[in-house]
Amino acid sequence: MAGNKDKIQLPTNTTDISTLVRYLKGIKAAEPLNNNTAQSVYQAVKATGRKQSSYTAKVAEAGGKIPARDTHTTGTLATYGLIRYVDTNRPANFVVSDLGCELIELYDDAGQPITNEAGVQLHSNGKYTVMLLRVFSAWHETGKGRNIHPGKIMLQLMSDPDLDYYITEHDVAYFTSNSEFMFDSQYEEIKKSILEFRSKYDGVYGLTSKPCKAEIFMPTFVRNWGIFEKKEIFDITSDDVNPGHFVLSLKSAGISTEEEIDITDDVDDDNTSEEEVLSENSTADTDPEGLGKSIDLEKLYTNLTHYVLTNGADVYCDMVFRNNGNFDWIYVAGNASNKTETNSSEEDIKQVDEVDLESIRLSTGCNVLLYGVPGSGKSWTIEHEYCKPGTQVERLVFHPDYTYSDFIGQILPAVAEDGQVSYKFTPGPFTNILREAYNNPEKEYVLIIEEINRGNAPAIFGEVFQLLDRKVEIRDIDDDGYPIGTSEYGITNTNIAKEMYGKDVKNEKVRIPSNLSIIGTMNTSDQNVFTLDTAFQRRWDMRLIENDFSNVDPTLADAEILDTTVTWRNFCVEINKIVVGNSARMTSAEDKRLGAYFVHLRDLKFNDAMGDLKVYDAFRKKESKGILTDDEKTQIAIIRDAIRQNRKFPEKVIKYLWDDAFKFNREVIFEVTEYQSLEQVIRAFMYAQGLDRFKVFKDNVKDAFTGEDEE
Repeated sequence: MAGNKDKIQLPTNTTDISTLVRYLKGIKAAEPLNNNTAQSVYQAVKATGRKQSSYTAKVAEAGGKIPARDTHTTGTLATYGLIRYVDTNRPANFVVSDLGCELIELYDDAGQPITNEAGVQLHSNGKYTVMLLRVFSAWHETGKGRNIHPGKIMLQLMSDPDLDYYITEHDVAYFTSNSEFMFDSQYEEIKKSILEFRSKYDGVYGLTSKPCKAEIFMPTFVRNWGIFEKKEIFDITSDDVNPGHFVLSLKSAGISTEEEIDITDDVDDDNTSEEEVLSENSTADTDPEGLGKSIDLEKLYTNLTHYVLTNGADVYCDMVFRNNGNFDWIYVAGNASNKTETNSSEEDIKQVDEVDLESIRLSTGCNVLLYGVPGSGKSWTIEHEYCKPGTQVERLVFHPDYTYSDFIGQILPAVAEDGQVSYKFTPGPFTNILREAYNNPEKEYVLIIEEINRGNAPAIFGEVFQLLDRKVEIRDIDDDGYPIGTSEYGITNTNIAKEMYGKDVKNEKVRIPSNLSIIGTMNTSDQNVFTLDTAFQRRWDMRLIENDFSNVDPTLADAEILDTTVTWRNFCVEINKIVVGNSARMTSAEDKRLGAYFVHLRDLKFNDAMGDLKVYDAFRKKESKGILTDDEKTQIAIIRDAIRQNRKFPEKVIKYLWDDAFKFNREVIFEVTEYQSLEQVIRAFMYAQGLDRFKVFKDNVKDAFTGEDEE
């Protein structure tokens, strides 16, 4: 094991969170400060704090004078990233960091959580837990070439199933004393080293009677920060049968904070030299690791404690470390499954986890149903108005064969490597996005259901139908704690609950989280599809997408249709006037209009390589006889490419008008005396040129969008 000067220093000085907050508030009020001029702040803060007898005694002994410059408090604040130095002068000036500002916003001037006039805490416990985890994970060591966040490493160790979700003060001492651990990326090496240490030395670090001050450092975060708790405490005795090993005897299954003795206030690190941390009777000569059979048992630390994350802290850490190390800690939350055994009831655990998650969740959730004529811009509206940058989107389409099992999930067989067949729930897209949205409360999720009325929506949603009722206000009395946008009522669905909350809380009520929106679209002109009843529709914010060209890209609106010189805007507007004017003879005439986005710009482009189709017909006759020359084969291939392009408009628009919009009264716009079938109409359109292509329409219709009636 490396010498003491290469160890990671544990910040044991002034780690009471209330004291840290009061320091920061004092510094904030007088910044920028430096280590010399800040003494008045430190003195005032300590004089108003709790259990500061040691400091008071120092002041008294000094005749009321301020003790020597307190570099340790400043160092602790800097270690946790709560202050930052703004220059390299001596003494260096420093100010409260952004992280420090966020911390002090949650506390009053006495360092206590902010409350309202009635004495009720304004912020949830979950918000404080995440804030303190962020501070702890910001602990940064840069000395001796290091660039490592020990707090982050410790949180990850306590979230790791390979370590049984606990660490001990001996693990911490062993890890922080190893000079080889320099970077966060060495986590796997650190974990492996601790596992070997537990196996080889029974997890007992016997180098000193006080292993790197870890016996002071760890209880602080149980008592003052509330992010760790003592799960089990063991007495350590030597193993007479196996020399060099130890026997661990369970002393207690945890200790309440009331029973603990405060030993950390005003720890004077100046009185602890680097050499004192290493035992004078170290066995380094006989045992290079400072461990094992040659340990001086009189110097052995006699207790070993299993520290675990508290309920709430484990929630956040679990999700962060399962998501490939996303260490931003900007109010990241996670799966509500509880991995550690506690004395709390299961109901209490679920209640705490819910509050922790919901207090930091976005409130963007809504149900919106966009409806309008085909091509009115429903999908465009979703992309530009509802799907913001960074939004997580899942898109699916309902159809007549789409079922509840497709949407929610179903039990399917799974074959293991040994050939054994088991049956398990395979989640559908709805369950998948529920899980992701629940586990990532700071991200916005959108489920897009296209053509929602082309499937039997009430049957597809099933009991999930009830979840579409969203919470719209925070109640002054008996509020459930969920943010606005969450499902007003929960449902029981074991399969969905297991996916969302974890196996241990499979009976939890399922709700749509407030950071998940569901956006549906439907064409009002669709025939022979499922209708959406009033009970279903009232649970959505219905939005009619107006069919006009005011916001349509001029590149599309003013594009000419093939070689006709008629713009898409003029054609669409005039046809729609006829559709609406024909309401007496047409059912739901308004829904039969052409949408502004009914076509794409590429559908209007003209490929002049098509030429006169009579030439194409001649080539086809020769082709049927097998007498085309190589040049003619090339030409006919080019013409066919051009025909495919130029047929897009008539095949899409004219076909819709013939087969759907004017299906029962085609004579209103088409020259039906001359063209009795769609085939004849499209052929006439294709074989003509320029404005003559519109001869398939009645003269008054053609004149309306060609403008010939104005001449």
